[in-house]
Amino acid sequence: MSDAFNTAFKELVGLEGNYSNDERDPGNWTGGAVDKGELKGTKYGISAAAYPNEDIVNLSLGRAQTLYQQDYWDKMKCDALPTEVGIALFKEGVNLGCSGAVKCLQESLKVTPDGVIGQLTIGCATRISEIEVVIGFLTQCAYAYTQMANFKIDGKGWLSRVIKTAVESAA
Repeated sequence: MSDAFNTAFKELVGLEGNYSNDERDPGNWTGGAVDKGELKGTKYGISAAAYPNEDIVNLSLGRAQTLYQQDYWDKMKCDALPTEVGIALFKEGVNLGCSGAVKCLQESLKVTPDGVIGQLTIGCATRISEIEVVIGFLTQCAYAYTQMANFKIDGKGWLSRVIKTAVESAA
């Protein structure tokens, strides 16, 4: 595991918190919608909707770290990006989904958004200052959140997450 991933994971766990099983949250249901499937909850941000076969209540921090590295960090090629860009992409990818977060990054870089990190996206992300990429990306994420159906319910938390990520990137 890279130092950047370890930093990103620690910051993410601070954002995500421990176990939650709010029945109003579609992510807490194995079917991905309220009253669909089994209410198993979310722990460390690992949701029943994304991982219906995981034992969420008993999920260890180590297992969560393994899932995050293989299904988010590695999938979005975060190590190929400037460090703070990779960390921000990872943290937003957990909330927006990998494809959604990558599309936000691509839109902020004026790259045709296909949701997949390739050489063009990596090249564009390394050609301008790291903080400018992070600012543009997080701005695009904030806008994406405002377009989501649950924004009135979850929007304050989502925007808080973007702001925390921006502050941590600038530190």
